Amino acid sequence: MTTNDNGTSCINGCDGTNLVSILILIDLWSESIRCGIQYTFDQYMSLFGQSFSSRVFSSMCLTVGVYWSLGSFYTILDLYQWPNFLYQFKTQNYKVTLDEIKTTVKLAFFNQITVQLVVAIIFEYIATWIRPIDSSPHVPELFIIVFHLIVFVIVQEIGFYYLHRLFHHGKIYRFVHKIHHHWQAPIAIASIYCHPLEHLVTNLIPVLAGPILMQSHRSTIAIWLIIVHLITLNDHSGYHFPFMPSPEYHDYHHLAFNQNFGRMGFLDYLHGTNERYLNSIYSKRHQVLFSFTPIKVSLPDSIKNNPMTFFAFRTNLGWILLICMVSSIGTDRFSAFAKSLNSENDFSLIVNHPESNGKTSKRMVMNNGECLPLIALGTWQLGDDETVKRAIRTAIEDGYRLIDTAYIYGNEEFIGEILQELFKSKQIKREDLFITTKVWNNHFSRESVLKSIENSLRKLKLNYLDLVLLHYPTGFIENQGDYPKYQNGSIIPRTWQRNGFLESWQGMEQAVRNRLTKSIGVSNFNRRQIRSLLSRATIRPVLNQVENHPNLKQEKLRRYLMANQILLQAYAPIRRADKDLLSNPILVEIGKKHGKSSAQVALRWQLDRKVPIVVKSSNPKRIKSNIELFDFQLDQEDMNKIYSIEEKARIYDIPGLKGHPDYPFDSE
Repeated sequence: MTTNDNGTSCINGCDGTNLVSILILIDLWSESIRCGIQYTFDQYMSLFGQSFSSRVFSSMCLTVGVYWSLGSFYTILDLYQWPNFLYQFKTQNYKVTLDEIKTTVKLAFFNQITVQLVVAIIFEYIATWIRPIDSSPHVPELFIIVFHLIVFVIVQEIGFYYLHRLFHHGKIYRFVHKIHHHWQAPIAIASIYCHPLEHLVTNLIPVLAGPILMQSHRSTIAIWLIIVHLITLNDHSGYHFPFMPSPEYHDYHHLAFNQNFGRMGFLDYLHGTNERYLNSIYSKRHQVLFSFTPIKVSLPDSIKNNPMTFFAFRTNLGWILLICMVSSIGTDRFSAFAKSLNSENDFSLIVNHPESNGKTSKRMVMNNGECLPLIALGTWQLGDDETVKRAIRTAIEDGYRLIDTAYIYGNEEFIGEILQELFKSKQIKREDLFITTKVWNNHFSRESVLKSIENSLRKLKLNYLDLVLLHYPTGFIENQGDYPKYQNGSIIPRTWQRNGFLESWQGMEQAVRNRLTKSIGVSNFNRRQIRSLLSRATIRPVLNQVENHPNLKQEKLRRYLMANQILLQAYAPIRRADKDLLSNPILVEIGKKHGKSSAQVALRWQLDRKVPIVVKSSNPKRIKSNIELFDFQLDQEDMNKIYSIEEKARIYDIPGLKGHPDYPFDSE
């Protein structure tokens, strides 16, 4: 490329030659490809014939054959997690069991031999007598095939988006679409693991509408059916293989539930149903992989904002056009353009989160794209029922958006009552609130975890939770009360083996898949326990809630968590609001400098080190004071002084817990 004297650009001889070469190659390739399609079509027709029954039979053989050939490959890879050089491209490390596969195979095959067979007969009837399709022995020109395929893609996308979104609505979801969302971690053959009605309405009708509309040639329809099955299986497989279409877009739908209803993305973009996706790592990963380094290695679990994802070429045709564009305009200029789309890492970024009333609240981006309010109202030992209700109402009026509760607090039921009052009075909407609860130590089996979360939802009178935490890493023996103890006063553990929380985490992950909660995390875990959890988890915890204040900084733990894209959330950020901390001369001095109280300085210190906080008070003035933290900021000198405050012993522990094999407080 050269630049004229007037500053304008023109294509030089080399670029012009590239463009001509591309056009010549496309012309040569198109004829060769058409000849290949013609030969294959001839063999296909000679094998099956042209009768009505043979056409139905051939379409079933084609679709079922493609589905189970590729589906079996993916399934075997999932089941045995071997060979490793292929399995390493799996986006989620979810262990698939043989029983799960059997259940999925049964329903998928049932849908094919019933619904799909009936639809194949109806389609052939329409294509023969009502709106005849092109059945000539000669395949059309390649550009006609491509044009028809583009129309098919658009028609299918429109139909699938709106029908899919309809099936997410209320009772339709509960009785029909919920079956498909049993699978959150991706597995290829789950693409038609769905209610028969859904298979008909969302899977088959949008796919066949385009061919009937265009009255396309049978060879074009056959190509389309192959493409649809390949893309659908790939979308649900969770395998991001090199040089293959990315599964990340649809994978995120199964994780986030109310995001990415379409496949290509333009309707999601227009309707705003991919906003969280655009702020997630899945958006950045949604690309064709041109290296043999797994995408989760080259782009590890961090949130990247990529607002141009809508323009990422979703279909194979899009990638072909992209490659042609690169060749014609030059790789240097295209590389510069691509780099301009990259943006900063959004994990732990503090954002102004929009609310339905037009206002915003300060939140922090977690590793799954959800946004955590920076300041939570803690409700442990806050007072009687009426005191808690008044505190919550006051806090929400003052701008709090996170209510933190737990099973063991014993207040979920009347928190649910005040929430319903607030929703009915339209003081706030459910989607603007962030509700956290915790699973107690005597609910540590996988089944008990799910039961505990379901009970919390019932008490809180909510359809979903925003965050559920494992309250401690220490499991207690079940069915013997909340604090089962030996005669010597020590807690009776559920097991004497370490890392008993790993089974509990499976229940937490299942709660996400069952859409009981959007996010899951832990509380009171140390670094070793986090490391053990990460080695087995398929869903990463979004945060670790621990006691943290200027007398118990736990900086090593915080840095370890941040390095693994996990937030540290501080409870007791000003201890018990005791004079021992709040009268500290360093905090008092810094408070005078900024015109703030020592408590506000200690709280702001947490925010400036990217630590969201859980504060507790039933006093209206203190509730308001604890959130008035955004009109000042500590400088580095202030931060260093607070870091120099002496360390002291933690103030919160469970009596009798120390002998537990998973006791967390013997190390940071």
